[in-house]
Amino acid sequence: MCKETCCVESVAISLEQDEHQIIQTRDGIELADLILPHGELEPEHMKYHGQTLHAAMLPCLVPGTIITLENHREQTIYFWHKLRQHIQVPFILFTTGSDGDSPEVYDHYIADPLLIQWYGTNPINRSHPLFQQNLHKFRSLNLGLSYQHPQERHLLPYLQLNNFTNPFLDKRKWDFSREEFNFETDVFVHFGLNRPHRKQLWNLLCPNTTTTGSSCNADTNGLEVHKLYSGMSQYRFGISPTGVGYDCYRTYEMLLLGVIPIVEKTWTKDLFEGLPVIQMEDLASASSKQDFVDAIQNYIASDSFQNATFERGWERLFLKSRRQELLQVSQREKEVLVDQHGMQYYQAYQYTVIGSNHSHLQPEDCKYGCEVHDDDAIKDWFESPLPTLTGDEIKWLQDWEKKSQIPQ
Repeated sequence: MCKETCCVESVAISLEQDEHQIIQTRDGIELADLILPHGELEPEHMKYHGQTLHAAMLPCLVPGTIITLENHREQTIYFWHKLRQHIQVPFILFTTGSDGDSPEVYDHYIADPLLIQWYGTNPINRSHPLFQQNLHKFRSLNLGLSYQHPQERHLLPYLQLNNFTNPFLDKRKWDFSREEFNFETDVFVHFGLNRPHRKQLWNLLCPNTTTTGSSCNADTNGLEVHKLYSGMSQYRFGISPTGVGYDCYRTYEMLLLGVIPIVEKTWTKDLFEGLPVIQMEDLASASSKQDFVDAIQNYIASDSFQNATFERGWERLFLKSRRQELLQVSQREKEVLVDQHGMQYYQAYQYTVIGSNHSHLQPEDCKYGCEVHDDDAIKDWFESPLPTLTGDEIKWLQDWEKKSQIPQ
């Protein structure tokens, strides 16, 4: 279906490949219908169904469209200053693709009446009253793995060897009555020392470094990845301090290897929902190893560990769970198609620009573009009523809804 400057169509995409795809920082691009990238989408051989966002596409937006902003300050500012004004239907917003905070700016715009849900990695608690009043519209996204580091190709063989089975179902590994707890052999410590709080923590936990094992190894940056993971998998617990933001890639390496991470306590409950994670108030303020021992023993003895299977949390480490939640939130689960072999396909929305006045224009690119000037007025979207659609616009959306319905 088309308008003057754009077209939209449904594209069926298989859900099968999501089941064993580990969550990572580029999932926002994988899940999006429209993408506002920091630069050109890379690598070039990777193809996504989502299109790089063009302002001329926005009149064709249909309800439940998923828009991903790569999580840099420029994208967020540009979206609210330049693009939001062209949107007239409910939409879902993703801020991901980097380890920056979410929401970094304009957190009060979560009250936008057209914003269904705001998903973001490295969630940060903002004090603005409108953000606090609309917390139900913000959903924390696990950082997962980094697409810039060779984590997945080293983790997949381990997961395949265990048939992607949840390693936290069998709690005998953490039964201290079977095997007495020993900090040096049970708690894995290995992280970069490029931040003062990490250096302080390292000095406490690794007063005597080694050059043989991977835990407390003096070389904190140069160990081969497969050796690092091989060593890590032998431990029951691991230390995962904060990174650039609150969340850290190491947390997910540990979970996927069957190691319970010890992290700094987060303000949001949904980030580690259903996952075996020990949260301490402030890792850097610990005065001795005993502080960690106490936290570990209290957690292992708790009902939240002993009575949990962690099945739902384990599922959340793979893209299928993330996709299913999005289909539900965007009300697209009713559009899922099933072929004669029982294979499921979801309907993604694909947008294109048309017309001689627009087809020559380049899509939005925030590497060299996305400029916002001081005289660019920004509307307080949180104060805006729902838009009034014309009769033609209502009919266009009704026709789209009929077109996208699955025959019974």
